Amino acid sequence: MNFLLVLLFVPLLFFLPGYLISRTLFRNPNAFSPGERWFLPIAISVCVTTWLALTLAEFGVFSLLNVSALVLVLCALVTLFARKKFAAWTLLDFKPDWLFLAIVVLALFLFAHPAEYVTGGTDAGTYINIGANIARTGGIAIHDAQVAQLPLDSAKTFYWQLINPFMLYKFVRLPGFFIADPAQGLVLPQFLHLYPAWLALWNSMVGVQWGLYATPFIALLGSVAFYFLARNLFGKNFARLALFLLVITVPQFWFARYPVAEAMTQFLMLTGMWALLTLTRREDASAANKNGVGLGVLAGVAFGQVFFTRADAVLLLVPLFLYALILIFARAWRREHWALFGAFGIVLTQAVVHMFVFAPNYLYFQYSHALRMQNIDKLLRIQLPAAETLFSRGEYLLFFVGAAGLGIVALFFIDRVIQRMRARWGKGAAARFTRSEKYLRIGGAILIGVLFVAFYFILPRPESWYAYVGGLTSARSEANLIKLGWYLSPIGIGLAALGGMLVALRDLNARNAFFFGTATLFALLYLDELYSNPHYIYTTRHYIPLVIPLFVILAARALQWLWNDLFASNRSRQRAARIAAASAFALWMLYNVYAMGIVDASRTQGLALRVPFVSETVPFGMMRVEPFEKSIVGMNELGGTYAQVSGLAQQLDPNAVIIFSAGRDEPSAIATPLKYIFGRDAFVTVFNNPPGNKIAALIDAWRAQGRDVILAYGTNGGKLQIPNYALEPVGEFSFDAPQWAFAYDFMPRSAWQINLNYALYRAVPRTMPDTYPFVLNFGGQDFPYLVNGFLERSPEARSRWIGAIADSPKTRELKWIGGSVQLPPIDDAAILELTVRARAPRENVRLQIKSGENILGNARLSPNFAEYTFQAPVKNLKANANGYRVDFISQTTLQDGRVLGAELESLQATRKE
Repeated sequence: MNFLLVLLFVPLLFFLPGYLISRTLFRNPNAFSPGERWFLPIAISVCVTTWLALTLAEFGVFSLLNVSALVLVLCALVTLFARKKFAAWTLLDFKPDWLFLAIVVLALFLFAHPAEYVTGGTDAGTYINIGANIARTGGIAIHDAQVAQLPLDSAKTFYWQLINPFMLYKFVRLPGFFIADPAQGLVLPQFLHLYPAWLALWNSMVGVQWGLYATPFIALLGSVAFYFLARNLFGKNFARLALFLLVITVPQFWFARYPVAEAMTQFLMLTGMWALLTLTRREDASAANKNGVGLGVLAGVAFGQVFFTRADAVLLLVPLFLYALILIFARAWRREHWALFGAFGIVLTQAVVHMFVFAPNYLYFQYSHALRMQNIDKLLRIQLPAAETLFSRGEYLLFFVGAAGLGIVALFFIDRVIQRMRARWGKGAAARFTRSEKYLRIGGAILIGVLFVAFYFILPRPESWYAYVGGLTSARSEANLIKLGWYLSPIGIGLAALGGMLVALRDLNARNAFFFGTATLFALLYLDELYSNPHYIYTTRHYIPLVIPLFVILAARALQWLWNDLFASNRSRQRAARIAAASAFALWMLYNVYAMGIVDASRTQGLALRVPFVSETVPFGMMRVEPFEKSIVGMNELGGTYAQVSGLAQQLDPNAVIIFSAGRDEPSAIATPLKYIFGRDAFVTVFNNPPGNKIAALIDAWRAQGRDVILAYGTNGGKLQIPNYALEPVGEFSFDAPQWAFAYDFMPRSAWQINLNYALYRAVPRTMPDTYPFVLNFGGQDFPYLVNGFLERSPEARSRWIGAIADSPKTRELKWIGGSVQLPPIDDAAILELTVRARAPRENVRLQIKSGENILGNARLSPNFAEYTFQAPVKNLKANANGYRVDFISQTTLQDGRVLGAELESLQATRKE
């Protein structure tokens, strides 16, 4: 890491352009607080610089120097044309808000443990690899020479093939990277790409590993934007409380570490909300007029950039459209609104082009998936077109253009009608609304209370009260509010409901309606259905941009009301109300310590306290003291991953080709960063019987180019058998990292260890066949011979289990489980004597040896290792191109979250005449 680059580029990229633009667009800086005068240049700089970085990446010319050059040109132009009109922008003359700064320091402590998701196969890992690839190659679009050169029929061996009609592309190079044009080698990464461009900026400055801190940084900016938004709504003391409650909420600090786009979306959403709310501030109309254009531009750019960040940004069009209609119909449109919607329109136009060029596959699948989950297609009795049809036929585009044109014409006529209605009945309607406003507010508050009771108590049908604090809960979406309460606490959810009723009764007005309406719209969407794999804590990411900020503001509003407003005219009653507020806050904090995992308790394990600077568990009276890393707040998700994968990349010749073979998902975890972070030609074989003869032909071609071919066999990778090639051992690779556990129906409260092991071999032409006797040591180099059904083992283990992870009821209910191994070829006239050394986790577990449909023998296993011998004619073995497959089928035992069969130590196959 070059800290000199940080000292040079961070002020240039993330302060200077915003500072100059602020002095140009905001003519009355004194209307902003000192903190806002610091925040504005940083927020504007982040938006501008990241936008420039994305634009350069779209054209394939991203680099740190190019971005810096554009920023310098922008700064020079602003200075040249606007310096005579610069507003006086004071940054140093202010009194620090020490409480706010203390909360920011707390946020830094909680946020600054970025998860090392450089591995592939997950959304987080895909984002990191896209950002690293942009930094390394300069473009979003990837031109993969190997994809272009390899014959498609043979290369399919390495590609996942997609049959979903709502996916435009049919081949996957590696998970999250779609082959758009095999002939040209064009690969397009998943998602939208503003957040990867943000990562690429930091990767270019400080490298991929230190660049992981880009996510905590943008999350911190989002939290600061939340503070200023809350301050604008209900005052400084309220904002301090709300900021504190936000940063200690587990999903907030977890996704400040976890590299997905939600932290950036939160920053953009809340910055836009703050700018719009400040734009409509009434107490200083003259200041609003002087700063209105700048605030409008900032809000428009921030809202527009959300469309570069997340697919659900389309929902933001609804409140923006309604806001524009109200301004038009009320004849309240001013120049700041031209700035707002003009800036938004410019950014949105580029975003739409970006979507069609770089993300059509991702977006259409997301939107069609959401529509089908809600049965919209069935409700409207329409058949959603297949992706290829939609993007190949121009009439669909003409339909949308025509619909937009008709909408504009209709808007013109509707406006004329509304203006006539206003002239005739407007004053009377306003008077009637004023008279009925009280009852409308009461009705809204009652509706909020009814929805809270229905979605928190009635519809989820919890089996016990323990469900509300993380216990077993229905996996259905009706329980989403309960599961949000796992992290906000039942007290927090109740306070948010009370706060929502208070806002409806007392606070909701034209100025804040956009924020509360938009946040409520997103809350209703995601509390109804999460539209993702609903395992926790991962799926709470959808709540980060607006839902959790909304709930925190509502809960803080309830505490503020209890403390300041309830019984304000009666001192004794007010004291009781304040005691209630303090008690609710204390209970919330006590629960939050539990949600953070700092305190844990169970009937079997007792009480545990996790504290820093403790390296091992220490009994302490009736409780035990454990390492802080065992809590979710203290753990380092996937810590050490970058160093491990980097070490493997350094072992490989840069010109080598590496082919992974293991289970379905595991190989891509390592192959993806090797390809997109370190630039190695890494491939993963298809997980069901990869055609060895086609891979042999590809290896022939690579070797003819003078390239080494490394085969990385993981557990169950023996399905890859390559004729005419032998395996020359060149090393081993073990990936070992902690990961917070996930679950669908209860709150995960511990971490597990990810352990993947690979044996590395160089593919060399075979000079002689494998000979018998053949010995397979399950504690040694067994990887090339394990076909399926085996569990991972630690590198020092001397045996291996047949088994599966008990991650679903279907798996947990297995009665029999099998593991298959590959044996070398032998002539059909022989008889094989198979000697298995094995044991089982309990007495009298039955083990059956099969090959195809032929049963070779049975045994009863004991808990101690013993040898079992079987004899079988070779003609009874199931043959394939490279030998024979033998299956070990065992009765199962459920233990430690795994379905276990037999534990095998060795297999010896001896030829008998």
